[in-house]
Amino acid sequence: MDTTIMKLHRKRHGGGKSVAKMQVQAPNGSLIDAEEIDFDVEHEPWTVLKLKDGTTIRVRVSVIKVIRFDQWDPFTGDPQYVVQSQNQMRAQVPSKLKKFVRAEKGGKEEKRPEVG
Repeated sequence: MDTTIMKLHRKRHGGGKSVAKMQVQAPNGSLIDAEEIDFDVEHEPWTVLKLKDGTTIRVRVSVIKVIRFDQWDPFTGDPQYVVQSQNQMRAQVPSKLKKFVRAEKGGKEEKRPEVG
């Protein structure tokens, strides 16, 4: 579901934590009542992957927004949630895997990393 359409009929409520009531358009076009739920990040760890080529990749998912639908899973009774997030990645690549290309700038060769 596209989170860009989740700002329909948005209304802020007063009180301690900010909660936004809204309606979200489902893929079939119907509107579903939902609300944005505030949250506190208790722990945001990195997943560390050691690749067979010697590269170490660190990945972390940062949650930006949590939306709870006024719909429930028929088997568990749990409410349905959508989480909007961003992925962050860092790579440590062994020197033997790095390649550089030469680009001319002002008649002078400049060493730049290869992209793509």
